[in-house]
Amino acid sequence: NWADAWTAHGWATSTTPVVGSVAWFGYGANHVAYVQAVNGDGTITIEEYNWVRLTYGMRTIATDSIPLFLYPPPTP
Repeated sequence: NWADAWTAHGWATSTTPVVGSVAWFGYGANHVAYVQAVNGDGTITIEEYNWVRLTYGMRTIATDSIPLFLYPPPTP
């Protein structure tokens, strides 16, 4: 599980999105996406693979529809 692995490594997470973070859709969803943009209207633009089976896509969704954002790990 992505969120559990992030926590185990001590990497930052938040309910506030930042560009470059991973949008984690929750335990039952088995889906993550890359946050490409944080928009001023309360939405985010994400890039993802397999929301539609075997397809890459981009879409804009409400920020509050994502339970957790996984921030990029620190560089060594």
